[in-house]
Amino acid sequence: MFLKLKISPDKETNPTIEKMPPMINSHLNHSMIATNNYIFVISEYNSNKCEAFNLKTLQWESLSDLNWPERQRTILAINGDYLYAFIGYNKYGIFDNVERINIKNLGNNKWKNIVVSNPNNNLNFYGVGIYYWNNKLYFICGKVELGNNNSDYKHKIRIIL
Repeated sequence: MFLKLKISPDKETNPTIEKMPPMINSHLNHSMIATNNYIFVISEYNSNKCEAFNLKTLQWESLSDLNWPERQRTILAINGDYLYAFIGYNKYGIFDNVERINIKNLGNNKWKNIVVSNPNNNLNFYGVGIYYWNNKLYFICGKVELGNNNSDYKHKIRIIL
């Protein structure tokens, strides 16, 4: 369920909750990121479906499917006119694929695989925190294996873009 919460600036009025239209597709283990105009919902378990909630029209819009058939817990970042889908995993393991889509004109654009030059570290991890600062994208910590052993977690900062 997708909800809109309205909170009054005077703090005297009780917040109101309004139900928004349902997503076009269901999404389990998906990723989300927002801009001033859209909320993007990307991929999920056993799917590559993507969509965006238009904050002006309050309606969902379909995006083209990702190139990978399944991509869970993708790390999303926006840089300029591009939405990037970094890494993630599927039922076969963690992968280092990166795709991007131009979000300036959503209806006519497709996801494209790109190669990211990262000589210091590979991109085989997921579940990281991200921070964009000084024209660089920092990935903070993350998991390098699908298990729960302490060695499955990284405790480093990686600079990507």
